[in-house]
Formats: sequence, structure tokens, C-alpha cells
Amino acid sequence: IFDQADPLTRRAICGALAGFHSAAAIAIPILVRGLRDPDVNVRIWAATGLGQLAGLPDQAVPALAQAVDDPNAIVRTMTVQSLGQFGIRTTNVLSILDQKCSDPDPAVRNAATNAMRRITQN
Repeated sequence: IFDQADPLTRRAICGALAGFHSAAAIAIPILVRGLRDPDVNVRIWAATGLGQLAGLPDQAVPALAQAVDDPNAIVRTMTVQSLGQFGIRTTNVLSILDQKCSDPDPAVRNAATNAMRRITQN
């Protein structure tokens, strides 16, 4: 259903799933798919939702780690912020976040710096 929906509906699905902590096992795979969506706003909502849920790191973290190179700066920002929400469980992505500290966009650099602080302080 998700892949067949229009972009506005896919964005709404991602936004709604972010609040379902008790259903993370269902929500996270859909949000991971949303990170690869052709619509930039769906990718933003998916990245944000994964950070809000911060669950199933084995699925979510690799997908977020791939999304840090998205061509859209807002997607990159939300992706690195979301990686920081996983805390100590994401120590394997510190090198990726370190690279994003040199991103051309200042919001991405700031988000990467904050995510690294969050991970290393936990």
C-alpha cells in the first residue's frame, strides 16, 4: 500500500508511524523504505520518524547511514539528527558523522556535531 500511495499520503504515513513506539517492528521497515522514496518530503519524514522511534537499530541505522549522502541537505540533516537519537547503539557510525561535520551545508555540519556529542556522551 505504501509504495502505491501518492507522495502526500506517503508523507502522512511516515509522520503517523513516527508516533507508534509500540508498533516499531511494523513502522521501521516502512520508514526505511521511505528513505529511498523519490519524493524529498517523504525522505525527510522517514528520516525524522526513524529518529523519533529510535528502535530496531539493526534495520534503521544502516538505512540512515546510507541516507546521509542524500542530495537534499534537509534529508541529510534529519538523517544525522536521527542517528544521534540512537545514542551509544550507533558508535559504529561515528566515522560517517565525522565526515558529515565537513558537509557543505552548515545545518548538516551542526546536526552531525550534535549527534556525535550525543553518542559519545552516553
